[in-house]
Amino acid sequence: MTRRLAIAALLSATLAAAPALATPFGGDDGSANVPSDPGALKYEGKVGNLLAKFQKCVLKCHVNRAALKYPDDAGGMGETLEDGCENVCAQKYDAKATALGTAPDGASCVNTQSIRLLWVATLDAQSNQIFCDGTTPVVTGDDTTKIPSSPTILTCEKKLASIVANLLKCQAKCHLSRAKGKIADDTGEDTNCETSICVTAKYSPKTAALVGCPGCLNFATLASNSLANGDNNAGLVYCAP
Repeated sequence: MTRRLAIAALLSATLAAAPALATPFGGDDGSANVPSDPGALKYEGKVGNLLAKFQKCVLKCHVNRAALKYPDDAGGMGETLEDGCENVCAQKYDAKATALGTAPDGASCVNTQSIRLLWVATLDAQSNQIFCDGTTPVVTGDDTTKIPSSPTILTCEKKLASIVANLLKCQAKCHLSRAKGKIADDTGEDTNCETSICVTAKYSPKTAALVGCPGCLNFATLASNSLANGDNNAGLVYCAP
């Protein structure tokens, strides 16, 4: 009896010390996991919310560049001012991320600065999918934004940038619902949330209502690429096991 109790106690201690097993989001969501620790879930959800605000801020910087609120000159002032705008977005994001406090042990894998750097590079690289019409700036820098050829086209693309920001915010909510277990699997997240809600119910009606848009815009491809970027990088936010 004593030996059995000792073995049982040893097994119990071993199980208690075993690390939590990760439950992957599955499908196209990179290495994202459904966190087992409530503290990690709360922290990661807040980081996801901050990221959506950062994405919106960066897209506004692109709007300013396209609208020539920054000069398009050979000296590169437009690029410098746009980068400065993005740096302000970064400072706001970093300050709010710091205010979250130290990440719980389970979410220590979350690197808020790495997430920010990846996303500003991603948004810069695909900015010509929103601002596709017109001339390339004299100094292009690290993004692909073009200067629209007319005020009408600028208005369309400006509204589209806001629509894309809302699409990414909607996707972030889908990821949070998956992390909370409100969505059972990747199919439910992709089909019932990202596609049905974010794209079909929200994004598509708003893009369909746009007028004066250039022929180079492809709303479906833009949505698909934006969501793919969000899915591929979801594991940077939801990395806790």
